Amino acid sequence: MILAAKRELELGGESTRGAYDHDLIHALGRRLDILRRYDRYIANANGQDEVKPFWSDMKDQSQQIIFKRAEGTAGRKICGGCFDGTAA
Repeated sequence: MILAAKRELELGGESTRGAYDHDLIHALGRRLDILRRYDRYIANANGQDEVKPFWSDMKDQSQQIIFKRAEGTAGRKICGGCFDGTAA
């Protein structure tokens, strides 16, 4: 993402507000993808008593961070608080 923005500036372009929103949505989407991967890792660890809790804990921690971010800066920037119930 940083390299793309740097390349755009080198080419004489300027980032727009829409680009910032896109970047926030893209980053959150990538984080949400990891939650699905954790589900797969948990399923693959079926019967592995030492491994399954590790993946479950990783998923729980990631989910807490993702939702906290969605309710915070990203939610306010992207949709004026639509994640936290304060949208107009």
